[in-house]
Amino acid sequence: MKIKDPEGAITALDRALALDPDDVESYRLLGEAYTALGRVGEAVQAFQEVLGRCPDEPDLHVTVSAALLELGAHAEAVPILERARALAPEEAAICSMLSQARRALGDIGGALEAARAAVSLAPESAAYHVALGELWLASHDEAAAADAWAIALSLNPEDESIRWRLVELCEALNRPTAALDVAAPLLADECRDKALLQRATRWALDANDPDQAGYLVALALSCDATDPALHALAGDVSLASGEPLRALAALRYAVELNPREPAYRVRIAEVLYDQNRSTEAAEEAEQALALGVDAPDDLLALGKLYNRMHRWSAALPLLMKAVEQRRNDPAAWLEIGQSRVALAERATQLAEAGVASEQLPQRDLRATLRVVEQAIALGAAGPTVTSLRGQALSLLGDHEQAITLLEETYRAAPNGVTRLALGAAHLRAGSANAAERFLAPAGDQPHLEPDRLVALGKLYLERGDARAAYNALKQAARLAPGNPIAHYQLAQAAVALERRGAAVKALTQAIALISRVAAWHHQLGELLQAIDHTGEAVAQFEQAAALEDENAAYRVSLGRALRAAGDLDGAIARFEEALHLAPDRADWWTELGRLYETHDEAHIAGRAMQCYRRALKIDEAHVPTLLGLARVSQAAGHINDARDYVQRAAEVDPENPEVQSSLADCAAALGDTEQAAWHYERAATLSAEPAPILLKLGRLYLDARQWPKAADALQPQRRDRTRRGHLHGAGARLRAPGPVGGRRRSRAPGRRCRPRSGGALAGPGAAVPAPGPQPPGAGVPGAGADARPHGRDHTPRDGPRP
Repeated sequence: MKIKDPEGAITALDRALALDPDDVESYRLLGEAYTALGRVGEAVQAFQEVLGRCPDEPDLHVTVSAALLELGAHAEAVPILERARALAPEEAAICSMLSQARRALGDIGGALEAARAAVSLAPESAAYHVALGELWLASHDEAAAADAWAIALSLNPEDESIRWRLVELCEALNRPTAALDVAAPLLADECRDKALLQRATRWALDANDPDQAGYLVALALSCDATDPALHALAGDVSLASGEPLRALAALRYAVELNPREPAYRVRIAEVLYDQNRSTEAAEEAEQALALGVDAPDDLLALGKLYNRMHRWSAALPLLMKAVEQRRNDPAAWLEIGQSRVALAERATQLAEAGVASEQLPQRDLRATLRVVEQAIALGAAGPTVTSLRGQALSLLGDHEQAITLLEETYRAAPNGVTRLALGAAHLRAGSANAAERFLAPAGDQPHLEPDRLVALGKLYLERGDARAAYNALKQAARLAPGNPIAHYQLAQAAVALERRGAAVKALTQAIALISRVAAWHHQLGELLQAIDHTGEAVAQFEQAAALEDENAAYRVSLGRALRAAGDLDGAIARFEEALHLAPDRADWWTELGRLYETHDEAHIAGRAMQCYRRALKIDEAHVPTLLGLARVSQAAGHINDARDYVQRAAEVDPENPEVQSSLADCAAALGDTEQAAWHYERAATLSAEPAPILLKLGRLYLDARQWPKAADALQPQRRDRTRRGHLHGAGARLRAPGPVGGRRRSRAPGRRCRPRSGGALAGPGAAVPAPGPQPPGAGVPGAGADARPHGRDHTPRDGPRP
């Protein structure tokens, strides 16, 4: 009973208690009056007087406790309720009130115990089950809460509030079938709740019931046929029913209704990719990104799609953005792990192919491993997770642990991902046979086939089986035209097979995909130069030098290509730049000197001697340098100096045909025909291209008027006979004369030997043609097929002496 005038009641009750201090009812009413006025302390004191005079009356305890609970004095109510419960343990209401008081004080465990006692005493009370469900939720046991509310709903099926709360809890627990069952009375044919029908369709899809989902989405569309979200949902239902074309039609209609929603385009891209329409899928994904993808579900879906497309760099920022909104989503962390592991694997492959700047440092690899560990800690499991962990360990160099983990996973759950990871780990660890076993064709998961073929091609290349590598890598490049590693490795296999045209084509494709790799441009330039595409080679060498301007070797290659193209000034400039970067290369100084020698302008040609002397300071035994010094000295008329340089070269490399030819030139210049002839014969025996040397020998004999010997040297058959080692008097059967310029010939003091017309060293202005294949006997009178062997002085029978 509510007291209408608490102040007047308190005055009257005080007078009554003064007359009868033991009146329990007056104390109870006085407590209620104080409660109505909010005077907690005085109300508690009045109630204590009541309980002190009637300590064994449970009803009074309940009444006093209810008043205290209403007043918010939960701490004072708890001991009173516990006393009441002891007095009347069969009263469910007392347990329920005690549960409320304890919960208000934060004692969830005590509240649960009291609520369960109330439910056990009155199991038919829906309110007690609802209260118990609330407490289970407070203790984070959603399953127990759902069970309590399910009982409450069965006891009171007309209570819509219980039904809705149970539906939401089933949805949160990912129990789509239970949610559908609970919501069934709400989903009749006359249901017009579009939002509920939309949610129920999702439940049916999650429960793998496409027929029920189709019925529900049709009801939803009957409520609103212009809602693009419902048409997108209808597309998902069609896809679940195995009708991708209908799904695409529904999703595209959703885009027509709302062209600014990126989620619909993300879904279209997924469907297109599943239908092997990768190009269209990529276009839809790009359009979705242009619209701005912000929802975590869309970010995660697009990131997964890019991972499947092997576009890991594009996937990673999307997935990181999704994780910012869902820190505890293991699926997002797992996708990030896949992106990072794949990027680390690709970076390692690129580093092996000359793209050192792409290689991930150890700290990034360890961060990748931590991402995978985070996914595992959040509940991610399965062979994909362990495969990622094994791959990360393998990239970190822990091959033994990686292989052990991957093999255990593969034995437990064989699949293509783990098999490919095992093959790559064994290959990286140097176990070629084991790697080949796991890289063998399996037929499943065709999206892994390009990576498998690339790994297999690399294995074959390491074994030296270039043909098998070429076939595997050619197929990989066909299946994954956007994989630069496949094209690069294909080029290496083509080079090993000496298929320069195929190598050029494959390497050009690799460069089209990654244009910043200087080593690839340089190799392409070498290939183009080998097939006489000098202009294109120059362009590639220029690109390589521009990408790595501190690489002296690239500038040297560019200089050589410019020299082949006839641009001597450009070639000299590139060599000078290279030697500024690497001044301790004797061979490059020698090449620069040779360029100066062949230059038309005399003041430039005079620099050759400076280059050769600079090279000689770096390497005193460098044969090309010594020969260059000899040529320049010869051209200047310093025959003795030239002879000294050549003899020093002969001490280093006596089997060098150019050295022997230069010795012959010196002897000829000094007038020693026999000495010169011996060295020319020796040079022709050692040379793979003896024709130019035999031409010089023939001219030597012509100048000496030894016609038979000249004819013998210049006849066409001599080249083949020389290469077979059958020259008359050559090799061990040819008696070596004394040293060039020795005692066998002497000259008067102060007399300088003038070089003969045919005996000068090859060089600028020399009468001897540049080295290279020449027609035997070309331009030489008297040289023909009927010339007789030299070494026998005789007069030709068929005509006068020339």
